[in-house]
Amino acid sequence: MPEVTTDNEAAPHLPPPSGVGRRTMVALAWNFGASPVHMAVALARSVLLLRLLPVAVFGTFAYATSIVFVSSLLAGFGMGYALLNRVPETRDERRAADVFFTLKLAATAVWAAILIAVATMFTEGDLRTLLLGLTLTQSGHVLVDMPRLILTRRVVHRRLVAVDTVAVVTGSAVAVTLALRGETVWALLGSEIAVLAVTAGMLLLWRPVWRPRLTWDPDVARYYLRFARASLPISLLMRGIENADNLWTGSVLGDYALGIYSRAYRFAAYPRSLIALPTSKVVRGTFSELKHEPQRLSQAFAAVHGALVRSGTLLAGLLVLTAPEFVLLVGGARWLPMVVPFQLLVVFALLDPIRLTLTDLLLGIGEQRRVLISYALQLLVLLAAMALLGPALGVPGVALAVNIMAAFATMSLLLQTRAFVRFSLRALWLAPSLALLAGLCIAALAMRLPPADASAWLTGALKAAAFGGAYAAVLAGLERHYVVAAWARLRGVLGR
Repeated sequence: MPEVTTDNEAAPHLPPPSGVGRRTMVALAWNFGASPVHMAVALARSVLLLRLLPVAVFGTFAYATSIVFVSSLLAGFGMGYALLNRVPETRDERRAADVFFTLKLAATAVWAAILIAVATMFTEGDLRTLLLGLTLTQSGHVLVDMPRLILTRRVVHRRLVAVDTVAVVTGSAVAVTLALRGETVWALLGSEIAVLAVTAGMLLLWRPVWRPRLTWDPDVARYYLRFARASLPISLLMRGIENADNLWTGSVLGDYALGIYSRAYRFAAYPRSLIALPTSKVVRGTFSELKHEPQRLSQAFAAVHGALVRSGTLLAGLLVLTAPEFVLLVGGARWLPMVVPFQLLVVFALLDPIRLTLTDLLLGIGEQRRVLISYALQLLVLLAAMALLGPALGVPGVALAVNIMAAFATMSLLLQTRAFVRFSLRALWLAPSLALLAGLCIAALAMRLPPADASAWLTGALKAAAFGGAYAAVLAGLERHYVVAAWARLRGVLGR
């Protein structure tokens, strides 16, 4: 049965948010509560695999993943947001979901057959194995995506958090176990298979929210196809931007370079996994439900982005400062070429969560054309920057190109959202930027204290402590009332 929340469950000492506001707060609490566990498990897996697997195998995996993920959009027509949208055709949720599944299943079968044929005829070795395996696992997600979409539409996330937690633990255990037994490609592919199996079991077999059923309704199908015609170009651009760096690096610089780049990207993106992705999972449904209430939409926007900027600047400063020690400790000397691209990609990791939630806002209120124009320009900026900087600078050049794209994307999308929500760039950025600058200065001074031959553990811990303490002190001094109010509201939800 679907989860149901009632207002009388709220903590009595605070006036509880009602309706979608309350569901959003509860969903955020569940996602943020689980995200440290997810990140800790994923980080431990990445560190162990970093030491157990060859550098080049990460590059081959990233290249195959990019091919499968970009092409798999054709299997879904870019219809993901169509079910979330509140329109007459989706009012009957069950029927709308069944028609959605019918269309997506047919398209997925065609896509998988084509990609399997191409992989069999034109690739070989590890790349062929990965393409075939990832095509099959991605096809399996046509089933498990339906209950995810339904729960996201309802802004009810406790079930999804539990599923994702079990999946990440199981997938990590499988990957590390296979790597310890000497497997390379299958260590990475086995994790994907395990995640699919766990997710399917927990969403489709255990107290299922939705059961697969083929249904046809011409009116609903026409709505999905109209939506797809408008959104597929956006989805292709979004997926292209997310994977163009891997495809370009693998094709031009080779598997080893892509292995270095993909791991730098993975570790730099962990703050996004901790803060941004849990937020994005929730706000997609929230923004869609509030699209006809400008004032509440503006309040939700300000709260979400205020938290993203403040948490992002804190984590970005910590990662940039401790990158040399972190890479040496977790990967060893062979991974030291990863330090510079890792530090550069922290800028992307700070800006990208904002880019994604701005996109969620515009798509949630039905502004696909604005997103299409913005993402087309983003892709052009990324390709031009990679072509200019990549051959000359190698992997750091690709990282710089991604940063340039992220900065352009954030500014262009912020300008687009001004037509629908009210916000202040000064209120969003001034205090955390000053706290970031103060933290970096204090950390630089603190690094004069240890001797030149100090261990990586000591220098890393000193940098982190100096930066974190200064950042927290400055931010608390500048925004004491904001911090107190945010904590009180969150404590009211967690207290339940």
